Order: sequence, then C-alpha cells, then structure tokens
Amino acid sequence: MPFYRQVIDTDSDLNSLMSIVGCLAFRNRVFTEELSKVLLQGLNQFSSYKSALSYMTVRRMLTQVVKEFLELQDELVHQRLDILLGVPQYISEGEDDYSLRASLHSQTVSYASSLFFSGGDYKPVLELLFAQRRNPDSSSIAGVHILLRLLDGNEKSLRYVASLPPPSMSAST
Repeated sequence: MPFYRQVIDTDSDLNSLMSIVGCLAFRNRVFTEELSKVLLQGLNQFSSYKSALSYMTVRRMLTQVVKEFLELQDELVHQRLDILLGVPQYISEGEDDYSLRASLHSQTVSYASSLFFSGGDYKPVLELLFAQRRNPDSSSIAGVHILLRLLDGNEKSLRYVASLPPPSMSAST
C-alpha cells in the first residue's frame, strides 16, 4: 500500500501529506496518475466507512488533498482535471450512435475519468455528483460541497467545469 494511501486512511498529518504530494506530483506524470487513482478510489468508496466520524474525517482529508493536487501549476494541470473531474462523453441511444436520448431528464452526457475510459472502474467527481443527485441521504449535498470547495479560489478548475456540457437537458436551464 502506498504511503499516501495509508496517510489518508489513518488521518495522519495532513499538511505534511499535502507538501509531499505537491513535491512528488509537480511535473511528474507517473505519480500524478498513481495518486489520481488513489484519490478516485477514496472518493468512490465513501459509503464503505463504518462510522460517520471516519466518513467525515476521510472526506475532509480527501477534499483538501484533491484541492491541493488540482492547484499545482505545471503542464499537467489539464490532465489532473480530466482525471479527477471527468471528460464529457455523449451518450447515444439507438444503433446509429448519433441520436441522443429524448427525455429532458435522462442523462445525455456522462463524465469519464481519462484514466478509466475503457473500464469505468471509478467515477470522477462530476459523474459521482450526477449519480447521487436523487439520493435521500446527505451524499448529494456532500458531493456539491466537495465540488464547491475544489472550485473555490481555483480559476482553472472553475473555467474547466463551466465549459463542460450539462449532464442532461433539464440541468442546462
């Protein structure tokens, strides 16, 4: 198990982790992809935590590490956004792959991580948010909160999200 996975799981010193992540990920494509996988795994496994306290602790830590990770200013900024937030993929209906779904509320765009185009092992932040939008628990609110914290003060991330197509026709209004 990589050290950063252990640090996130055990609620260790967050400031040290963020400094280490910043140094190791800066202009390092291999580490960027490796850490992105760990962060996406963590974001996708919130429901597996036993207590609300561990859930809140891990969510807080993951959000801060992802925010720091997205704020690194190097040539891999766009790649990090593609991996963690998602790349839009139009969903076709029918055999010709050109017709979109007819309903206003059905999903016409999905967001895939650029690391997992073929398998879809882990969903990026925007796809998780759309998938949880009608959950009766607070996970959808937590997802919006995470997204807003990630975008706060990060102009590149905000522009990236603002330029994406909406997930459904009803979400575009």
